[in-house]
Amino acid sequence: MTNYRHSPPSWPVPLREFTARRDAFRRWNRRSGVIAAFLVVAGLVGFVVLMHWLVQIVGVSDAVEITVCFGFAGVLCAVCVLLPRWLNRLPAQFGLRCPQCGVVMGNLLIATTIATRHCGECGARLIAE
Repeated sequence: MTNYRHSPPSWPVPLREFTARRDAFRRWNRRSGVIAAFLVVAGLVGFVVLMHWLVQIVGVSDAVEITVCFGFAGVLCAVCVLLPRWLNRLPAQFGLRCPQCGVVMGNLLIATTIATRHCGECGARLIAE
């Protein structure tokens, strides 16, 4: 099984290679989603445990509780902003970027490219016969 991550294709590619790149991207994307969901749940559980520990055992003041809550909210907002940007760039790592217009192909453009053998944005030939 060929690892297509970080290996640029030579366009136009055979249909078999394009679908293999798509499948590798989907596997990686699914795995990344599971890991991200696990990290979010683990972060929430860790936050709840930390807050319980701070309030019940240590007995901190309200100011510390508010500071910890705002810190956690800031980290959560940063994750919510950065994760979609990272996931948006992921198809390009598998060579799923049009060499002509530079569009990164998501699931809809991948399906269009397989059906028409051309880029769904600019019409460049991407898949050889």
